[in-house]
Amino acid sequence: MKKILTILLLTSSFFLFSQEDDFFSDDVDFEDMNFDDMFGEEGDDTFLEVVEDQSDEVAAPSSELLTTNGVEFGGTFSSSISAGVTYSDFPGVSDIFKDYDDTFTPSLSATLYFNARPTEDTRFFGKVSTDIPFYKSAKVLLANEDYVPGAVYVAEDPTKTNYREGTPATVSIPEIKIEELFTDFNYKNRVFFRVGKQNAKWGVGYFFSPADFLSLESIDPENPTADREGPIAIKVSAPFGLNNLYTYITVPNSVFETGDASVTDLIIAPMFQVLLGDTEVSSGIYYQKDSAPRAMLSATYGTNTNYGQFSFFGEAVGLYGSDKTFIKEDYTTVTYDDKLFFNGTAGFMWSKEIANNNFSLVGQYYYNGEGYEKNSNIIKNVMAPISGVTPDVPVTYSGSYTTLLTDFLAGDSDLTFSDVANRSRHYLGASFGISNLFDNEDLSLSAYTMMNLADISGFVKSSISYTFFDGLSASLGTTINFSDRGDEYFGDKFAIDLTFNLGGGSF
Repeated sequence: MKKILTILLLTSSFFLFSQEDDFFSDDVDFEDMNFDDMFGEEGDDTFLEVVEDQSDEVAAPSSELLTTNGVEFGGTFSSSISAGVTYSDFPGVSDIFKDYDDTFTPSLSATLYFNARPTEDTRFFGKVSTDIPFYKSAKVLLANEDYVPGAVYVAEDPTKTNYREGTPATVSIPEIKIEELFTDFNYKNRVFFRVGKQNAKWGVGYFFSPADFLSLESIDPENPTADREGPIAIKVSAPFGLNNLYTYITVPNSVFETGDASVTDLIIAPMFQVLLGDTEVSSGIYYQKDSAPRAMLSATYGTNTNYGQFSFFGEAVGLYGSDKTFIKEDYTTVTYDDKLFFNGTAGFMWSKEIANNNFSLVGQYYYNGEGYEKNSNIIKNVMAPISGVTPDVPVTYSGSYTTLLTDFLAGDSDLTFSDVANRSRHYLGASFGISNLFDNEDLSLSAYTMMNLADISGFVKSSISYTFFDGLSASLGTTINFSDRGDEYFGDKFAIDLTFNLGGGSF
């Protein structure tokens, strides 16, 4: 407990130097909130239009509207086709029609949800999703009479009709993902409970969110406002005045996969949230016996001026130890259980209508205290066989480097690919958009960039989109990569793609 209190105090001190934003620009009166409001997440945006997840629909606070006679069903559908060309280097005029790779990508996805409120105080909600290719393959060893409902077996020897013990085969299983599955109930409208698989987003970051301890997915920079998969958890919410106290109780996702759970595996994550005028401040801690204890502090602030609507946001995180495995200069690995780490991020959002054009801008800086101090060659050398660079390893360490590399690529090392991701300590993300371009509501322009500020690598993606009519729109996009081989964001130098969105919508 002393460790957690120390982390929280240090995190608070660290955080005072950053400005934050409030996606909630309006005061919230918890006495007027309905059942769903008690489970609202922090960090919603007031000026960027975001499609709300039906699992957090807001209804009028009356018993008639908080109950349903049956089960409501709904969902979303999306389909598109995309074709493009990529160039490993910037093409000259004479090389445009040669030395390129072409791509063709169909996309088809859907979500389906149910929502039932048999009483004013009880709710059941579930959501599933699927997308192309709808099946996933797995190598298995088949025993006699093995059977998986809905699976298609492709044996190594298709002439065999009776599988003997240990026959290798490929199994194709329908891929349907359970996004959410939970129930809501409460005690005398004072303490609110949510039990099941649920979104559990902490933090207020747009491109980066080091304070999001509970989500099972990272932010997708191409769709940063999308829901992120959450854990199976018990959530307890106790609102009082304009403030709220949340507590999550769950276990690591790997425990559910193995089925070997123990009370000692529990994750305890309480968070306190307070509204102070136009500022929202949240502070929470996370504890699990096999993970580094950590604390977070986040804040958001929003204001409307003659120069547009502004929001400022920030997060600070303190960890006592790290869950990562690090590479030392002699190419041996090390873990830290008793060292303090700090992660932090700060950013802003801006929007304004100018000459009937709607402008928006987002910028965010991320300090990754668990990254490497400089643009070190250590990670480049470890990733050399994959990135295609020639390693530059001192002769003194050649033996330990070879051993580490062999074990790493074979999966026999404590070092994993997640340990070498986010290698830098300094990152930048930014996006820019214009809608109602040239006073045409069907025309829009957007761009975003991600950068590693240590090796100065990154990319810029831009697109211009036009809606022909409901059900058909097209976008023409380009990607420019300014990274060298071995850099974190290395990729094809230039790409052009044309995408058609066909039908789709919600129901």
